[in-house]
Amino acid sequence: MDKITPWYLLKNNLLLARWIDCWDSTKETEWWHCIKDDAYEIDSLKAKRRYEIKRGSKNFNVRIINPEKYTKEIYEVFCQAYTDYPILYRPTITIEQIVNACISWKKNIFIGGFNHNNELCGCAVLIDDKDYVDFSMLRIKPEFQHDGINFAIVNFICDWMMQHKRYIYITDGERNIRHITAFQDFLIKYFGFRKAYCRLNIMYNPLVKILILGMFPFKALFARIGNQNTLVYNFYCLLKQEEIRRSFL
Repeated sequence: MDKITPWYLLKNNLLLARWIDCWDSTKETEWWHCIKDDAYEIDSLKAKRRYEIKRGSKNFNVRIINPEKYTKEIYEVFCQAYTDYPILYRPTITIEQIVNACISWKKNIFIGGFNHNNELCGCAVLIDDKDYVDFSMLRIKPEFQHDGINFAIVNFICDWMMQHKRYIYITDGERNIRHITAFQDFLIKYFGFRKAYCRLNIMYNPLVKILILGMFPFKALFARIGNQNTLVYNFYCLLKQEEIRRSFL
């Protein structure tokens, strides 16, 4: 980050630069990565959790696939998955975007979950980052959630990690302040993931910094209005991120 300055961001039309340090701090902080860096042993889990995982794995056949052979099926998974997203941050997707994405996903580890009718019900992408694996994406058809598709896919991923022990850990990424989900809590509860606490750093384009400083005192107002307006919600997320940054000062 030594070469990055606020004026560099302004000159290159960049809004901000964000990075972390103090990785895996022993002190609990407001920023973290959700990781798994120990052995996965399903028999060590509580009986109810073992049951849920095994039930999901019986209901679905999970395997590594070539995404380019399932373009239409993947598109259908994404379309149905996004119907379950709040309107405030519900993405739109086209078949052309999926076709292009499949070319990139083919270079990674693409996982599909199929029911007994061989219907693609969910999919996930793992990115090999040499020392660790990035659990970068999971999309499922909501109608199959109660049948345990999440359990089946994550169980497959954890088993796959145990077979490839050269990786130090698997990460589900940073704390998510834009998309409000309980997925990281799900990973922690059922599969032994944990929070690797760290410090969030942000450098702003000077014009953006002025905007943030001017809006920050009204963060609570942005939070209220943001429930009804996507643009205001986006600003609220920036202010929430700034609030977290300030928690380290």
